[in-house]
Amino acid sequence: ILCIMFSNLAYHARYLMIAVYCGLLVLPLFLELFENRIGCKVFICILTIPMMVLGMCNLNKKIAEQPQADRVIEFLLKNNCTEGYAEYWEADKFTVLSDHKVEINHILIDTMQPRMFMSCAEQYQSMTNGRYFLLLKEEDVAKAESSPLKEYMGEPIELLEIENYQIWIYDKPFYGNIPGWGIE
Repeated sequence: ILCIMFSNLAYHARYLMIAVYCGLLVLPLFLELFENRIGCKVFICILTIPMMVLGMCNLNKKIAEQPQADRVIEFLLKNNCTEGYAEYWEADKFTVLSDHKVEINHILIDTMQPRMFMSCAEQYQSMTNGRYFLLLKEEDVAKAESSPLKEYMGEPIELLEIENYQIWIYDKPFYGNIPGWGIE
């Protein structure tokens, strides 16, 4: 409970909420052990009940915060970024959490080649928006800059940033413009 109250667990704190509620359920049983000792009962109640209540309040506050993924999805939609590319885990996370309002295909950032694991060629070929983006975590920007992307696609027409992501906007899809995709 002290861990919940005084740490920055943010997103993962919800998993510890069960411990707080179990503590509330076990407290009466624990108090029965000290049946004839009123001083011990009062001490235990004074010590544990405020900690559990503060822990629950802290957990609920953190759960109420909008997750980072939702803020990024909202930003992408606001900027008309609905079709793009990203590293495997980022692509799937944002595609699923946006309920497919944002479609992000998997690519290997260092080579800018499609990552065909759990995807098909049609995903890459059917992009028709006219505005395509590359979603990069801050640690992937250097890899993208040293990739062959700028050689074939040129400079991005727009650069956006949100939290720890850079979004490079292009006016044409990668498919058909970067050689060696091997999905023709």
